[in-house]
Amino acid sequence: MSLDLSSQLARYGSQLREGREELDLEEVIWRLDQPAVGRSGRGAPAGPWARPWVIGAVAFLAVIMGGSIQILLSDPVGSPEDSVPPAHLGVFEPMRGRVVYVVDDALYAVDPAEPRIGITMEVPPAADGDIGADAGEAVPVGWSHDGTLLALEDEFNGESYLMNSSGGVSRVPWETIEAPRGCCMFAGPNWLSPDGASVVSAAEFDVSILDLLSLVPGPSIELDDSELGEVEGDQVYSATWSPDGSEVAFVVDRLDGDLLVPTIRLWDIENGDVRELVADGFGHIRNMAWSPDGLELLVIAGDYQFPTVLPLSNPLVSPIETDIYLVSIDGSGTRSISGGHFVAAAWSPDGSQIAAVEYGSGNHEVTVMNADGSDERRITDLVPGPSGAFTGVAWHPVQ
Repeated sequence: MSLDLSSQLARYGSQLREGREELDLEEVIWRLDQPAVGRSGRGAPAGPWARPWVIGAVAFLAVIMGGSIQILLSDPVGSPEDSVPPAHLGVFEPMRGRVVYVVDDALYAVDPAEPRIGITMEVPPAADGDIGADAGEAVPVGWSHDGTLLALEDEFNGESYLMNSSGGVSRVPWETIEAPRGCCMFAGPNWLSPDGASVVSAAEFDVSILDLLSLVPGPSIELDDSELGEVEGDQVYSATWSPDGSEVAFVVDRLDGDLLVPTIRLWDIENGDVRELVADGFGHIRNMAWSPDGLELLVIAGDYQFPTVLPLSNPLVSPIETDIYLVSIDGSGTRSISGGHFVAAAWSPDGSQIAAVEYGSGNHEVTVMNADGSDERRITDLVPGPSGAFTGVAWHPVQ
């Protein structure tokens, strides 16, 4: 975000705070009848696409909260480590610093230090997916860095939602950037930007950003399909943000005979540069999560390789061996820190621990380990899968 835009947005927010002005958003499209709530501690997204600044701010807040709202904006914030946590987390306050996951439409939050003591709340109906019993559910994939927005993704049909600190839920309109979402039975990495103002999608040959402030497409990149060859299904997928919102990591499948070989690339949003971080070495990549300090990318991957013609039955819905790898962003190396049947992972706010969903022998559980893979321990009861499965986990970023 330019300094000019930052100052304008901050000045506008200051005027609203002083005047306690309310805006009627009845004419704003794509709103839900959710409780109105003011939020603080939110900066606008970085990059030249954040325009127009006033209309954009109104539209984004309409998306997240819906209805007629009162806008309360604080001064723009920088990277997560430079921001001041909000004083009020609303319905998320009991989840502060806890590991969060969903089972049977209930949101669980567990303190790894006291795993016997947990809290639960019902996932709002708007995020249930309406896909039938035992078929999948909306699971958490990540938070905004201030802990006031929770990103949820339906395991079965790929629909995505944002839950705000009042408990309201809005669907993410991926169709706006022509970003089809996939299935089946597992969620991807966190597609919500650290400031909560944008979402990123990787599908087919494109990586695209949707600016939630203006509800218009933001920056995007398109890979040359001649480089990738013709393969059934998407060849670009699993996009996730760096902690400062300046880069996006995404997976690209390249051809190796009759098999697909996943590679990882980094996109610098500001200048548009794309560089390869991992050229090969993984059979398939299941999930990714960027470390809070931005120095490492956690990658869940295994040896199984997909054929160029995708199988009718997705083998990943069954337990498949995977490792948790840490990949240095500077390209200096990759190392495995734990082996098992992992499907998703999340970092603790300080980066000292990792929570991971372990599939095991057909059961799901959440384990916590140190950042080097040591002292791994289970903090949840076993949950049968794939019926009633959960494949997402998120660690609340505010301690």
